Amino acid sequence: MYNKTINKRLVIAIDEFPYIVKNNNSLLSILQDCWDNKLKYTKIFFIISGSNMSMMENIVIYKSPVYGRRTGQLMIKPLEFMSLIDYFGNVEKAIKYYSVYGGTPAYINGIDKTEGLMENIKNNFLSINSFINQDIMFLLREEFNEPRYYFSILEAIANENTALGEIINYTGLERSLLGKYISVLIDTDFIKREIPVTLSSKSKKGIYRFKDNMIAFFFRYIYNNYDFIEMNRVNELSDIIKNDLDTYIGHTFEDISINFLIKNNGRIIKFDKIGKWWYKDSEIDIVALNNLNNEIIFFECKWKTLSDYDVNNILLKLKDKAKNVKWKNSRKEKFGVIAKEIINKERIDKNYIVIDLRDFQ
Repeated sequence: MYNKTINKRLVIAIDEFPYIVKNNNSLLSILQDCWDNKLKYTKIFFIISGSNMSMMENIVIYKSPVYGRRTGQLMIKPLEFMSLIDYFGNVEKAIKYYSVYGGTPAYINGIDKTEGLMENIKNNFLSINSFINQDIMFLLREEFNEPRYYFSILEAIANENTALGEIINYTGLERSLLGKYISVLIDTDFIKREIPVTLSSKSKKGIYRFKDNMIAFFFRYIYNNYDFIEMNRVNELSDIIKNDLDTYIGHTFEDISINFLIKNNGRIIKFDKIGKWWYKDSEIDIVALNNLNNEIIFFECKWKTLSDYDVNNILLKLKDKAKNVKWKNSRKEKFGVIAKEIINKERIDKNYIVIDLRDFQ
């Protein structure tokens, strides 16, 4: 094989490579020797991949035998919501499933499209032997050396303790230790730090939220209720989830709406910065900033069907909240609503931006 690859391309791909290394500590040294003395003179294209990010990083760090020998690296991101609309053939359905399953293709492939959402949740999350149920716990335990601390932080965020002080009070961890664990959770894409969109990235007013929808769903409904599954009280847990699911999807719908506006930047509105805004007890779902035109656009997101009367009331309240947003004294303001469905949309003043799922197509 060696002679044949001197002038001919051969691709060798090994998935979950870190677990092979874990079982054979000398493998990286063997690979280094082979590469330095033989393989680098061939046209072999060697690809290694793995789902455990911390273990993959350990393979390429300075102390690793193969350090400096890679020609490139790529972090495979989950699919974005807009990519799933064609797969499900329905925007509302795509939003619901994306809110629960996130954008990992392997988990999305586990969805039975002939069944409803709750039936899929029962089969994939509330069955103790299901692939997804087992895989989430395995992933978390393999990714982190001290999983109980990470679990505690994720549990705190799932229970809406999102500020640093709130997480400290919930977990009992010291601030210095908590900072270390949070950094790892951010680096591994489990959570993200958000600040009010009008503030600098150096602001201390940041909060922590889940980046992965499936992990958010798991820690909101499954992790603390695992005894329901073990005691075969699945129907009870299913009812708990069903009664709260629209509230949960309402939160993910805000992020989906931001993603939609980013993908359509310049078509619906134009901006150079977008995100959420909050101050004390006041919160606005989406605020977009156009520094060039001194324009600020405010949106409220509602995962429900609204009439034109409902929309006008929401806009009145939004205008009132917008007065508290400090950003440029001389500015142009626009206001909008994004909802599941807006009835009599054509009756709403054209100066407002009104978007529903029909616009997501």
